[in-house]
Amino acid sequence: LKKSYYTVTNLKSVASGFAYDDEHGAMISLDNANLWDRYVKAHKDTKPFRNSGFPHFTSIELLLPSHGQGRFI
Repeated sequence: LKKSYYTVTNLKSVASGFAYDDEHGAMISLDNANLWDRYVKAHKDTKPFRNSGFPHFTSIELLLPSHGQGRFI
């Protein structure tokens, strides 16, 4: 769940370039399917969230810290 939470957090960020909804996921249509496919190649963990949300996001958000993960140190 923790990995999915951070995956969705990154997907929700402006940097991903996608609009994300907790209920419907990234809401990928035919218009942006090619962009999504390229994004998934670089971020494989995002694949399940193409058109389905992560129902546990708000619950996990309360439990996990919002500070950096130390990945770029």
